[in-house]
Amino acid sequence: MSFQYVPTLLRTPSIPNWSIQRGIWRGVGTDNGLLAFNTNNYSLGYYVITQNLWAYQLKIDSSVYSPVFNDVNGYIYWQYSGYYLYYSRSFGWILHNRFPGYEPKENYNSETRQYDGDAFHAGSIPTAADGATSYLQPRGTNRNGGGANKTIAFQFPRWQSINRTQFGEYEAKGGLSGKKYIGLPRWRDNSYNYYVRSLEKKNGSFSYSNISLTNGKWLIGEANSPAGWYEGEEPSKTAPVTFRFCKPEGSTVSGYNRTLKLADYVQGSETTSAYMGEVAIWR
Repeated sequence: MSFQYVPTLLRTPSIPNWSIQRGIWRGVGTDNGLLAFNTNNYSLGYYVITQNLWAYQLKIDSSVYSPVFNDVNGYIYWQYSGYYLYYSRSFGWILHNRFPGYEPKENYNSETRQYDGDAFHAGSIPTAADGATSYLQPRGTNRNGGGANKTIAFQFPRWQSINRTQFGEYEAKGGLSGKKYIGLPRWRDNSYNYYVRSLEKKNGSFSYSNISLTNGKWLIGEANSPAGWYEGEEPSKTAPVTFRFCKPEGSTVSGYNRTLKLADYVQGSETTSAYMGEVAIWR
């Protein structure tokens, strides 16, 4: 799993109960299309990976509304088909089939004892936590005849850090499956030397700090060095790998074998170009 940090000054309209950090991590290679960021939310494990999803979805009854990052009265809005959940200056959060920003009308007719105007619902946004819900009450002409409330549920498909740390293993939440990892795997041997895998392959193979594939052999050090060297196999995430101490024939130097085990995941130091997108020049 490979991610690349992208510092950005990207800003969005306000998102209720949501405050993400400016910098993001973008997936590269097999992780292309994934985003990773800090939600600043304990309930979500702080750090998450998503499938190109910057903010949570909202499930209203059985329909899933996706976030749209356009400003409507200072907030983003959510959309499903021809329906919109947006912030109204008069009624707060409303569900309507008019364009976002439209201020609905609601008038009580004392002669007919009915409500005139638009048919919409109004209520609140749930907190950003799995299982959280809130309600929308019927407003306008929906109040006639005792209209029913609508349930809004928080929904956020993601992989969530199991240890609430940025680097390491992430578990699936919100209907996703499998595991993800952020950071480069790091191994430790029995002498507490550490070996970090490279981000990219070179000449068809990874390198691991001072472990490299040379003439078909995985080596620590340089073969035939007077001080000795080590030969073994490519480090494995699932099982220990032992590197045998080797020395030139007739040499009196001594050393011990090194056994490597996966220790953790860490941030690497390699850099490369990142394509962020395109914007039109305003003239």
